[in-house]
Amino acid sequence: MSEKEGILSNIALRLTKWTTKWIPDSFIFAIILTLIALVLGIVFARETPQSMVIAWGQGFWALLTFAMQMVLILVTGYVLAASP
Repeated sequence: MSEKEGILSNIALRLTKWTTKWIPDSFIFAIILTLIALVLGIVFARETPQSMVIAWGQGFWALLTFAMQMVLILVTGYVLAASP
């Protein structure tokens, strides 16, 4: 390994350590954004908390359908790329 690769590896390791220490998991961002959307819907759209939760649940299942289609595309693409 050359000296330049060693320096690059050292920088990458330091950035990785910093990121894992200071950047929270993506699930935390999802929870925070969900709570912000809930509060904004209650305050500005004048919806009840119950109607906001119902709307969130209905939207979740619509996104789940799309997400599973994307998963099938990724899996079939990988299978096609990995097969001889």
